[in-house]
Amino acid sequence: MRRPKNTESADTGHPELSHENGSPEGVVRRGGTEIRWRVVDHPEWERAPVPFCITEKALEELLFTVGNSPPESGAKGFGPKDRMGIDLVEFDVWGSKAAGGAVYSPDTEWGNARLRYHMDKPEDEVRLWTADLHSHPGGHGAPSSKVGVGLGDLGYAEEVFKQNSPMRYFMMPILTGTGNGGEVEIHPWICVRGQPPILMRADFRVCDVDEFPERVFNPDWLGVDVGADQDPAELAEEPAEAEVTHVPPPALVQEPAVRHVLVGPKLVPQPFDVAVFSSLCSECEVTANLFGAALCLAVKDHQVELFVELQPEFPLVAPGITIKLEDAYYRFGPVRWAGFVVDGAEQRLARLCRWLLTGLSDDF
Repeated sequence: MRRPKNTESADTGHPELSHENGSPEGVVRRGGTEIRWRVVDHPEWERAPVPFCITEKALEELLFTVGNSPPESGAKGFGPKDRMGIDLVEFDVWGSKAAGGAVYSPDTEWGNARLRYHMDKPEDEVRLWTADLHSHPGGHGAPSSKVGVGLGDLGYAEEVFKQNSPMRYFMMPILTGTGNGGEVEIHPWICVRGQPPILMRADFRVCDVDEFPERVFNPDWLGVDVGADQDPAELAEEPAEAEVTHVPPPALVQEPAVRHVLVGPKLVPQPFDVAVFSSLCSECEVTANLFGAALCLAVKDHQVELFVELQPEFPLVAPGITIKLEDAYYRFGPVRWAGFVVDGAEQRLARLCRWLLTGLSDDF
């Protein structure tokens, strides 16, 4: 790995942050709870050509989700299509719960759904996938080494670049000291496209979106010629003449399209009785029945809604379920559908919904 240049950390200039020992730190509050945080620098590593920028709101969401959960929890970070930074953090509920404190593995089906959601927004609301943010146990604040294709933090970053050709930079901060009520440490890292990707420390800045630097895309994807003697990590310091901000936002995808899971050859599609389902799933109230193609459900006594997509082949093909919890959306794919084998489709879906709601009960 490359070694650093001896330069001082840049001051964020944010009025609510202190900079003891040259590193940002602060407190976020939500209701009656507060979380202290500080940034840990790694001066032995080379500094990234772009800073790690995040808004106050996104930082608060990060700290009250990943920072407030056991180690090996994670989230996705999104930012404006023309600026490099994070203004939206979405917690990976299922990927974090499945890790159980062992090894965090992102829920790729949910991640793909969220990427498509933000790409399909109106032009001025489009956000691009910019970061994966997750926590490590103890004081292990550096991304783990590649241990196979897509395995280990750096192996995962390598696959991210392979599958997302427009990406130039991928933010991969590590949080330590999470979930125990103490101070959360933020280790800001940025991966730069390369063979293999170049891991670099980054200056941490809490700022408004209009202070984010311009987003720089992969020069190969843009068709920009980078000189053979130019360090690719320095591209952002000498922007290409082309206005990359006017490039149509790329359709970034994390993994191949979602695969449906067949339940078994002996099952055949059957009529679905909404009244029977309602009687079996007393926690939910059916608020809309979209011609048998989808159900909209409201969880009683909670601000939670479920949107259940029933494909024509249902129940041979698993339903797609999106849960709206306050202002956040969580997509659950069909991979565990085969585990809910009961007599009828109504019973099966009722058991699945109750199981999902039980998994989210900590968030109610």
